[in-house]
Amino acid sequence: MEAKVKNIERWDFKLETIELKIDTLDAITNKIDRLDVKLEITEENMNNTDRLDAKLETIEAKIQSLKDSFGDQFAGSKKEMGQMMIGIAILNDSIEKDFSVIKGNVQNSWQQLQLNTEESASKTLNAFQSVAKKLNNTIFGKVKSAYTELFSPRRCKKNGPLVPFFSSQYTVINRSEIPGLDIPILCDTITDGGGWIVIQRRYTREVDFYRNWTSYKVGFGSLDNDFWLGNDNIHSITSTGEYELRVEIRYKGLAKFANYGMFSLDGEEKKYTLHVGSYSGTAGDSLKTHNGQKFSTFDQDNDIHQRKNCAEDNHGAWWYYNCQRSNLNGMWDGYFLKGIRWDTTTFLYSAEFSEMKIRRVNE
Repeated sequence: MEAKVKNIERWDFKLETIELKIDTLDAITNKIDRLDVKLEITEENMNNTDRLDAKLETIEAKIQSLKDSFGDQFAGSKKEMGQMMIGIAILNDSIEKDFSVIKGNVQNSWQQLQLNTEESASKTLNAFQSVAKKLNNTIFGKVKSAYTELFSPRRCKKNGPLVPFFSSQYTVINRSEIPGLDIPILCDTITDGGGWIVIQRRYTREVDFYRNWTSYKVGFGSLDNDFWLGNDNIHSITSTGEYELRVEIRYKGLAKFANYGMFSLDGEEKKYTLHVGSYSGTAGDSLKTHNGQKFSTFDQDNDIHQRKNCAEDNHGAWWYYNCQRSNLNGMWDGYFLKGIRWDTTTFLYSAEFSEMKIRRVNE
């Protein structure tokens, strides 16, 4: 009996020992679980750190890009300012020389006025006034001419810098930086951020647009009136990069516009074929059916109509097909297809204003 009791006591001891070991194992398991959680948190933090590093690299790249862009712009502006300062110095020297000569003339006239009798004083006074007027006109003319030469823009660019005294909507650029273009261009500096080169405008009725192929090839009219810039010039401009087109129409006092995301003209060898992209705006799309068509005038029939010359029949010059839904080079007050027509705005009637202008994209 005593032996059995001792055996039971030994088993109780073993059970207690086993329970202690189990408790110890549970504690170790809990610690392992906590370590796993900490490892997961550490891994997530490391992932977050990697993402932050990537973001920092992106931000640094953008900052560097901005620095490079600003550096280029500043270098260009610095060069332009240097050229302006040289021009101003030359202008100042020129004015001083002219002023010195005219000042001598004025002094001589004044001395003669003092020496002469009253009888001849009137004549001398007139001479003095003439010299003074000449002085004023000379200086004013030189300053105006030099200011225009120095400060007028060289590029028609979207969101371009504002130049003092050139704040009107339209600015004439006399010496453009566009390769192959050696004529003045009219730049709309205001509409939708500006940067629009006007290629056609009609609003005065003073210029006849019913002209031959050569006239449309080289251009006609004047930038302060109605004009067509010239198909050769338009082709030269659109050959230098990607351009968009904006057409503005005013009909019965209401202004509307049509914008095309891409615009270009082929050269004369391809009859100035028209290419336009997607439309947006308020005037409606009256140009899509003309896309891919050749330019026609009354003396050069390039449309696809089998029985007639659309340019002659519509009293205009355009990218006719068979025949047209727009005819912005038509006749003033023309009716039933012959007028300055934009079908989705004017229907069969003639607009009272039209303007076509192009702008370089991604600039």
